[in-house]
Amino acid sequence: MIERVMDIIKLKAKSVREFADSVGIKQVTLNQQLNGDRKLSLDTVLSILNSFEDISAEWLLRGKGEMYKTQSENSSMTANMQTMYEFLLEERDRKIREMEAELYLYKTQHPQKKKGA
Repeated sequence: MIERVMDIIKLKAKSVREFADSVGIKQVTLNQQLNGDRKLSLDTVLSILNSFEDISAEWLLRGKGEMYKTQSENSSMTANMQTMYEFLLEERDRKIREMEAELYLYKTQHPQKKKGA
């Protein structure tokens, strides 16, 4: 997905800074995500799609289809957004479950001492 974001940046802005400003993201955050220091966030993806309504969510998220929406895609934008939100929410929920499992494992391996004991 990073490569597709980079493609959008090349087409829509003169620099990463200009792109970050145009979608309402801090440049530092975007650079960290583009460099792989941080994962591409839901907020970043939504900001891109909301700022550039001609970009296909299916293409950005899954790499399927064309970068730009066709006329039929424009007319079914609600369905595309629904698909995108469902995908992103599933990813968020999966990550939450992973983190909950890691936290549980950590707590079972490192029990805290009770205060006053």
